[in-house]
Amino acid sequence: MRRVEAAPKSPAQRAPRARPAEPPEAPAGVMTTFQRILIAIDGGEPAARAAAVGCSLAQALGAEVCLFHAIEPPPLGEAEDPPDAPAGERFFAPLLAQLPHTVQIFEFTHVGEPTKSIPWAAWEWSADLVVIGSHGRDGVMRAFLGSVAEAVVRHAQCPVLVVRAKAEA
Repeated sequence: MRRVEAAPKSPAQRAPRARPAEPPEAPAGVMTTFQRILIAIDGGEPAARAAAVGCSLAQALGAEVCLFHAIEPPPLGEAEDPPDAPAGERFFAPLLAQLPHTVQIFEFTHVGEPTKSIPWAAWEWSADLVVIGSHGRDGVMRAFLGSVAEAVVRHAQCPVLVVRAKAEA
């Protein structure tokens, strides 16, 4: 027969936990390093910083990188031709010129809302980590404009590293 004890009513009634001397080992089958890093980019400065951080991490870990760009679909009722391959290449070219050539980099674009497309792409590509830039807005600006990074953190099935834009002086 199992004995069930009532939980303490407040945090003050709980006994402090002793910290282990060493970090616990990862359970069998759990990945402890990142081998596939998806970096979400949109052409802005936060995305460029995220790409630099993600590629630096990939270089240190010997990981592959996927640069992923989600293209907002046109509003309903407006016809627009799908983006062609050369347009995608022109989008990635300036960023690729700034990144280390020692990292294997794949480039993908997808027409869809970034908040849904980025977690989908991470799952589809079997990414171990998503790296995404953030403007660092808060309060009314974040509520008004939304936060793609926040939505990705909530919906991605792998860890997400959010890289903030440089703080203004």
